[in-house]
Amino acid sequence: MRLHHRWDDEDDRPEPDLQDPATAAALNRAARDVRTVKLVHLALVALGVVVLAVALLLAVV
Repeated sequence: MRLHHRWDDEDDRPEPDLQDPATAAALNRAARDVRTVKLVHLALVALGVVVLAVALLLAVV
């Protein structure tokens, strides 16, 4: 699994071996980092909704 770029020449590199423990560990670490970023994003969105709700409640009162 690789990111593809315009300047990336795919013919000069072999595909990664997903059975290699180092490659599997790197993919697992990257997947965990993605999940962490998604959770942080969700928490920030929830915090924004709470702040908006409080602001609207204070504006009504």
